[in-house]
Amino acid sequence: MNQPGMIQKHYGMANDPARFPESYSYGKGSHGSEPFGQIIKANNLEGMQDKFNDIKESQYASHAKEPLGKAFERGYNWPQQAQDPTHKFGLPSTGLENAKDMIYPATGSHTDGQDVIEMYKKTHGNFAPGEQKNRNYDWKFDA
Repeated sequence: MNQPGMIQKHYGMANDPARFPESYSYGKGSHGSEPFGQIIKANNLEGMQDKFNDIKESQYASHAKEPLGKAFERGYNWPQQAQDPTHKFGLPSTGLENAKDMIYPATGSHTDGQDVIEMYKKTHGNFAPGEQKNRNYDWKFDA
């Protein structure tokens, strides 16, 4: 019968002698290590060591951009209206719309105009399947 907290033993092994003593544990024993306090204390630099360490650290870009204890400053130049705490991005909804219908509208996906399609062909090489590339070369041949 299964009982909480009891070791479950297969019925086929019910009367078998124990293979290992009860104090046995699997795995390799670990070696003793240095106390935590000594490890942390070893990394505390004082005097000239600290100054030399600061000089070495100053060559890293992250040392200037992300000083310890301060957030990374990206230097964004936000428009004035975005700095207002009540400003919200996007278009407001009434809150009654179904999220699925907003993400996947029943009218289908948005289709781009011909000028946008031509731009993507030039900038991204985004041709339709099976469409022949036209690089619009203007060959000057002597006739």
